[in-house]
Amino acid sequence: MFAGGYCPVAQAVVRAWKDIETWLSKNCPQIIRTLRPGATERQLRAAEATLGFPLPPGLRMILRVHDGQFLRPRGRWQSLDAFCGIFGGYSLYDDYVTMGLLSLGAACCAVQRWFCEYARRLRDGVYAASPIFPLKRSPSTPCLYPVRSSGPHGPAQVAVTQGIRVHASVLFLPEYCSNPQDEARGTEAYTFAYQITFSLLSEEEQAAAWDGSLGTFQPLLAVQLVNRTWHFLPTDHDPILASGPGVVGLFPQLSAGGPSLTYNSCTQMPCPTGRMTGSFGFKEGDAEAQGTRFIEAAFPTVHLSIPEYIY
Repeated sequence: MFAGGYCPVAQAVVRAWKDIETWLSKNCPQIIRTLRPGATERQLRAAEATLGFPLPPGLRMILRVHDGQFLRPRGRWQSLDAFCGIFGGYSLYDDYVTMGLLSLGAACCAVQRWFCEYARRLRDGVYAASPIFPLKRSPSTPCLYPVRSSGPHGPAQVAVTQGIRVHASVLFLPEYCSNPQDEARGTEAYTFAYQITFSLLSEEEQAAAWDGSLGTFQPLLAVQLVNRTWHFLPTDHDPILASGPGVVGLFPQLSAGGPSLTYNSCTQMPCPTGRMTGSFGFKEGDAEAQGTRFIEAAFPTVHLSIPEYIY
């Protein structure tokens, strides 16, 4: 029945499928009915062409017997399909986990979209190569903090105040979110990292961007960060306010047209959506200078949500 490259694995996989089918027929017959017919060699070769790499022989053999399951899109407690994953599941309080077997077409389509979207983001400049630790000497890598996005609700935004440029981007961190025990206690937490880059525009750039309502143009030659103020605004929850001196223990100094400074931090929200905004206080010259201007540089409003694609 299965020739070619299957000989070493065919017997073991066919026996395993038979054991699974026997057990399910006796104990969970509703799951047996979700098993799809096996994939053809032509379908497997087409999937490999789509993915760009060969499937392992064991996986090919598994799918040759049954090409995944017929399962409707899963919603919380919405249909019996939610409990028909062939690989079983478990529950803890009101949370549950179940694992099904995707069909070849569904798996390839999802992987292909995810992969192609990543390529698009690299091509279109959404991600840039930068040191993985911005405040240390470290190798450059594709940085998943987006440097650009489309529209006011995108994950990367910029604000310029009297020549002080603040670039902000956010990144959802699923690995640091709440677990079922937290949810059972009513203490859900969704973690978002953010990356902030400060820079001071050159004198020419400051002049071009100057707001005439502020009076005669006065260039900033140097500034130093003094303090920060955050407003975290989770949807349908009370605002979270935070303020303090500097950022991550630093009081960076910036010069007109000079190097920028980038740092990363994070926040936890009690829900998966919201906004963050705020401001940074800068002193002209340095923090100890007397009689110089104090500039409240705006932090661009950034919207927080769970993204469609996670890398």
